[in-house]
Amino acid sequence: MKIAHISDIHLSYRYKSHNFDKLIKILEYVSGNSFDHLVITGDITHTAQKYDFQSLKEILKTFGMYNNQKTTIIIGNHDIFGGVVTAEDVYNFPIKCKNTDYKKQVNNFFNHFSELYENCSFPDPENVYPFIKTVGDVAFFGLNSIAEYSYIKNPLASNGKLCKKDFTVLKTAVNSVEIKSKFKIALIHHHFSRFKKDNVHLNNYFWNKIEKNTMKLRKKNKILKLFKTMDVKLVLHGHIHIYSDYLKSGIHFINAGNSIENGNEKELLINMIEIDKNKMTSNQVNPLEKRIFSHINY
Repeated sequence: MKIAHISDIHLSYRYKSHNFDKLIKILEYVSGNSFDHLVITGDITHTAQKYDFQSLKEILKTFGMYNNQKTTIIIGNHDIFGGVVTAEDVYNFPIKCKNTDYKKQVNNFFNHFSELYENCSFPDPENVYPFIKTVGDVAFFGLNSIAEYSYIKNPLASNGKLCKKDFTVLKTAVNSVEIKSKFKIALIHHHFSRFKKDNVHLNNYFWNKIEKNTMKLRKKNKILKLFKTMDVKLVLHGHIHIYSDYLKSGIHFINAGNSIENGNEKELLINMIEIDKNKMTSNQVNPLEKRIFSHINY
């Protein structure tokens, strides 16, 4: 199976209309290069507006990709709470988040793309997350890692956590005969990595401080143990807008957080993952210049 992974496309006709053009260029490449499946790991929109969700749906239809066997999408924090755009938003955003009906927004997201969840299984019958989708030899586990808003624990509405119930239902669901033999991929919005000191991102110390308080995923070690129990081989995510691939507890993680929101159209990037039974190859591809930036075998 050949998977295209992108994330954090932040669609907004009102504030980021150029992102639609970038997305179309990415999808042109995906549709023309024999990819079997597209994965988008959250922050589909920037301000959680209905028309932006609907626009993505129509674009996917245009490319013949609005199909549950062709595309899988999970939710990001911007898809629930939106984000800061204007100076006025800085003051109003906490109030807006506090007044957001979290569960309603999650269900709205699901309903916008309901056809993409057809034939999925839902271990928790009361919630749309987590879900399990099988495509060929792969089992995708779609997770909602967005924490509910809190002035203290989630002041910018960008911290993450998994619900306690998710751990229980996933441990049980993964034992089904149909899933046991599949190559297991977890899809989650939040990252498990930390910024490393390098010559490119000289402000990493500053970002580490920001991440520690406003962008972190709570109980990472517990989630890692869950993934090990589930025999997850690969985790795809976004959230931090810097590409990275790394190992945690013997599990491979790939972040596609710089697919579109990197400020430079010429740096559009797609994670291309090829899976053959239990073997995996990962490349990072520029869809405009058609260049491969990295080549990783697992």
